[in-house]
Amino acid sequence: MARGVTKFHLDHVLVRMAKASEPMAAMIATQIQARAKVNIQRNGQIDTGFMLNSTYTVTKKASTFGQANQSGDYTDKRGQKVGRKLVRQAQLPSEALAATAVGAEYAIWQEERKPFLYPACVEAAKDSGLKADAQKVFVENLRD
Repeated sequence: MARGVTKFHLDHVLVRMAKASEPMAAMIATQIQARAKVNIQRNGQIDTGFMLNSTYTVTKKASTFGQANQSGDYTDKRGQKVGRKLVRQAQLPSEALAATAVGAEYAIWQEERKPFLYPACVEAAKDSGLKADAQKVFVENLRD
């Protein structure tokens, strides 16, 4: 497990929507969260289930961070106890209406190896019925 500070950059992956309302943005963030969980499963990225169950959404009015798995020991595929850490809750940037985040401290490296969040954004943007697109930005800074 890497040691040090983990930074979450909510601007790494954006879904931009023209004229979106807060309820619509919250709905799409929830869809992105669900699709990310499906992608984690499809990618074979489940060892303890911690990362899968550390995904959450944040809006200006609410957060599902409290429902995410908490830091602690979890049993891996081999039956061994491994420590997992949940990083602090991501703060919603002032210009954003909603965000989907993954609280597992190692999630950013999993995303780099086998993307699960970015494809979820692309799928949600395409299926939203809105004028929306997913943009990957600051890719050169993805490694923390």
